[in-house]
Amino acid sequence: MVNLVGSLSVLMLLCALSLVALRRYNSSIVAVSLQSLLLAVATALVAHAMGNREGYLAAILTLAVKAVAIPFILHWVKGRTDSGGGPPLKELSPGWALLVAGLVVILAYQSASPVTALGGVLIRASFPQAMSILLLGLFILIVRRSALLQIIGLLVMENGLYLSALTATGGMPVVVEMGMFLDLLVGVLIMGVFSSRIVGAFRSLDTDRLHKLKG
Repeated sequence: MVNLVGSLSVLMLLCALSLVALRRYNSSIVAVSLQSLLLAVATALVAHAMGNREGYLAAILTLAVKAVAIPFILHWVKGRTDSGGGPPLKELSPGWALLVAGLVVILAYQSASPVTALGGVLIRASFPQAMSILLLGLFILIVRRSALLQIIGLLVMENGLYLSALTATGGMPVVVEMGMFLDLLVGVLIMGVFSSRIVGAFRSLDTDRLHKLKG
């Protein structure tokens, strides 16, 4: 089971790396949805190994909220903003972005080494990947100028945080997880409405246009 969870966490990390290079909204939404699906499977496996029935509910919530509901909302926002192609960005090129992302992963693995050295087999198998996903989500959030892609970066961060908590604790209480999912869902809805308002005002999802606002 530990090896399988470790393999799933590596696949989640690959999804995060792909999101660093992707520029089109549809592809990015599919990638973050796949990452959330992998997280749901990992949650179910940990629940099975720990004999934790509440963990299965957490896996179902992860699947329903992160892999289905939130991607549906993101597609709805994309349709409302009519942003079919990639945004006209002045960002890092995909090659440079992946290079920086690789350095971020190395930093994450180095930072996680004291924890993995003292942790159990599950932590050693997945915690470095969880830290890498968390930092890559932060990287996406910082470098993207599109509001929709920034939302995706936030989702990647949350997936990394959830995976780290899952590997460290073997699953949080289901009440805590339900609260997290509700907060995340409401947050994405609010940011989706905010993105629509940006497009309505500036005809673009480029958040740099907000600098034109004067107090």
